[in-house]
Amino acid sequence: MKNQKLNHFDMKNLVKLLFLVCCVCLLDACNDNQQEGGKTDPIVDCTITPIHGGAVITYTIPSDRGILYVMAEYERSGKSYTVISSVFDNSLTIEGFNSTDQVNVTLYTVNDNNTKSEPKNIVFNPLESPISLTYKSSKVYPCFGGIYIEWENFTETELGLRLMVEEDGEWVEKEMYFSSIPYERRAFRPFESEETKFEIIFEDKWGNVSEPILFVGTPYFETEVAKPWTDVRYLIPHDNGPPDQSPLTGMWDNSTALVWGVAYYRSNSASEGNSFTFDIGQVVKLSRMIQWPIYLPDYAAVPSVYGNVQVLDMEIWGTTVLDPAKIKPAGNPDYWLHPYSAAQTGKTPPWTGSFADLTPEQIQAMPDNFAKDWVYLGRYPVERLDLIGGTEMDIRQQGVDGFKWDIPDHIPPVRYLRCFPIRVFEGSPPPNNYWTVAEMSLFGDTTVPQE
Repeated sequence: MKNQKLNHFDMKNLVKLLFLVCCVCLLDACNDNQQEGGKTDPIVDCTITPIHGGAVITYTIPSDRGILYVMAEYERSGKSYTVISSVFDNSLTIEGFNSTDQVNVTLYTVNDNNTKSEPKNIVFNPLESPISLTYKSSKVYPCFGGIYIEWENFTETELGLRLMVEEDGEWVEKEMYFSSIPYERRAFRPFESEETKFEIIFEDKWGNVSEPILFVGTPYFETEVAKPWTDVRYLIPHDNGPPDQSPLTGMWDNSTALVWGVAYYRSNSASEGNSFTFDIGQVVKLSRMIQWPIYLPDYAAVPSVYGNVQVLDMEIWGTTVLDPAKIKPAGNPDYWLHPYSAAQTGKTPPWTGSFADLTPEQIQAMPDNFAKDWVYLGRYPVERLDLIGGTEMDIRQQGVDGFKWDIPDHIPPVRYLRCFPIRVFEGSPPPNNYWTVAEMSLFGDTTVPQE
């Protein structure tokens, strides 16, 4: 009987103890739920660094394990915007402003229940916007067949350039061009050689637009030099080929190459000479040229546009007539030597390196050679967009549009051109005299006197 009372007493105490434990657990659970649903701690140690058109905000995230991300709320041009940064980062960037007026920003930490912390208010003044800097740096002036526009893109953000022309009292859009390159000098063509009113507006990805740039000018007369041209390598010692792996005529067949083996000129690898000479059929005051690579869209951008032994650097000479005493068979072959001619047969050319590096005195001191008699059109390296911040889209577009160069205004009219490939992707001079050009086009004034 005594044992029965003790057992009954123990059982009652056990029930009470279990009830107390359950209450404590329930209370803890309620407290946990309240903590999870409550506000997290706000950020601390906030630092603001103004940038062009915005600011970078750095901060310390509290040691509250419930924080999921940091959020910034602000207004720009009368509209509300939100920027979110992961809890694993300690900064966020606000950008897109086109003024240096004060900006008010509210910062929060946010937990996994989407509950915000108490707000932290900050203010900053952006530096001058990218689009404003570009607008101030821009210059416009006439060129052959159109106008040049040059500008600087200091922050290398993508900007759009909208070109419009006044026609019958209305502004008509002619081109929309996008670029993120830090400096550009680009010609916009074709336009007639008559007084024209142009309007240029810069735009950015945040919807900001610059003030319009108004320009009234007359483009210089320009036309494309008619094709086909004529291969005259058979007259010039130390030129490369023929035979060719792909004929020189592929360079002026009005077709740019999109596949190997079609519509381009490819030198005969390991053959004599590292130059080619051709006749454009008339005397022309040249203004510019375009050289297309073999653009293979299925390749990665850089190998497609700059690889595949494409000519990436070239020196060019010109003349109006070929002197019969200088060409084959009467001419002295040494007269045609160039430092990048591999077919020197142990002979020393009259100079080394690039002709562009020589002073007038050094040129005059050279022995008799073609470079002293012909007009030096210049050295034309390809602008490697991959080395100056160009995007893959920029590089691919260059492959479609071709490599473009302006020919200096002081160059007199010419008819015959002699070209020396100096560099391909694999080195300089081109290994084994092996290089290729898919297509070339020339432009200029064909109304000059003919000889």
